[in-house]
Amino acid sequence: MDKGGGLEGWVSFLFSSSSSFLKSGRFLLVYMFLGWWALVSVVYYPHTRRAV
Repeated sequence: MDKGGGLEGWVSFLFSSSSSFLKSGRFLLVYMFLGWWALVSVVYYPHTRRAV
């Protein structure tokens, strides 16, 4: 298996999948979920650490 061809195919696959995500709008949903998780971790992590 050619590494160059495999890498090119992988990059094209990632690009096509990311474009489809942008079209469907799920990419925004994922970013919103990650942002919410980061906010919760920042707010609650000090409390849990202080409790321990």
